[in-house]
Amino acid sequence: MKIIYIFIVLLSVLSLFGCSNKESDSSLKDDKTFNTENSIFQKYDKDNSKIIENGNFSEGLCLVAYEDEPQYTYCIDLKGRIQFRIDYDFIEMHTEFHNGILFLYDINAFCDTKGNLIYPEDVGASNFYRFTYENGYIIADIIDNGIIKVGVLNTDFKWVVEPSENLYYSLCNYRGEYQLPIVSSDNYCFEHYYYIHSIKTFVNLKTGETSKYPDIDFRLPTKGYLIDDAKYKTPNHDTIIDLSDFEDDYNLSAELNSFVGNYAPVVFTTVRYNDDPTPHATYFTLIDSKGNFSFDIVKAFDGYYNGRILFDGKYILINKITDNSEHAKIYDVNGNFISEKIVEINPEQSHAFTLNNGVITEIIKYEANGYLYRSFYNPDFTLMF
Repeated sequence: MKIIYIFIVLLSVLSLFGCSNKESDSSLKDDKTFNTENSIFQKYDKDNSKIIENGNFSEGLCLVAYEDEPQYTYCIDLKGRIQFRIDYDFIEMHTEFHNGILFLYDINAFCDTKGNLIYPEDVGASNFYRFTYENGYIIADIIDNGIIKVGVLNTDFKWVVEPSENLYYSLCNYRGEYQLPIVSSDNYCFEHYYYIHSIKTFVNLKTGETSKYPDIDFRLPTKGYLIDDAKYKTPNHDTIIDLSDFEDDYNLSAELNSFVGNYAPVVFTTVRYNDDPTPHATYFTLIDSKGNFSFDIVKAFDGYYNGRILFDGKYILINKITDNSEHAKIYDVNGNFISEKIVEINPEQSHAFTLNNGVITEIIKYEANGYLYRSFYNPDFTLMF
């Protein structure tokens, strides 16, 4: 009996020791990451004050580069913790995660939130095109012995429109030049349609059917508006929104900006003539697709507007730049003031704020070494990490 008792105690001790090891392993996994390419367990520790390049935060993640290893690209979360590393120095980092994937333009590949890379050849394609994955679709082509077929994948990389030569020919201009690879700021995706401005063609991403503008059977999305002075116009230059009457009636000069979702920011500056001693002032509001104001215009600064306004769908950042400072203010979508920050600038550095997905990025470039250092803030200008 004594021998059996000792054996049971020994098993209990070993069991406790094993549980202790499992708990330790679990805690290590919380602050380590897998190198997904070779499945080696690694941990990356970096000083976030040495971030010299960054993309935009999206789905809680952001691509960054560090001063000590600019040849690599890291992905951090909202607390500045590194999630994974890609062994590549990306030129274009201002790309975002949508539906769990992010497009890497430099290498024509997608990356998921774990750092796995998906190349066109992995799914039997030749090229990916980045413009539509935010909406749940990926246009791709297959090039084989000079024959080009175009199809559409979903974000699980399954074909929803099988590749065909017919779709390829629909995306060529009258000279037979393939328009899909051409990057243009006039192209855009709306719901399940992709618009290619050079051939004024909409592609139905669900079916692969194409339609010419203005024969499409849905309302023109705000992404398709053109800015012309104080007016928004269609691609055919028909006026959609006209603020020129407001300029005349209120003695204000209007500066329109692009729509983000259902609203676009507009900045007004007072216009003074002759010897009018009244000082200039800068105001702003948001407008909807009919030109209606979302809230009464808000005065942001005294003086003439010489900065920029940024809107990310949730917050508005408007700044004022002088010779030796930058003054930035943050408002919500109803025009309510949240916070502000004033930064002194010296001749040896340049400075800028950006706003994306509720994250304010402060960029300081030191002329001596050419590096751009980044800091990340919440909308109330408190540091994120």
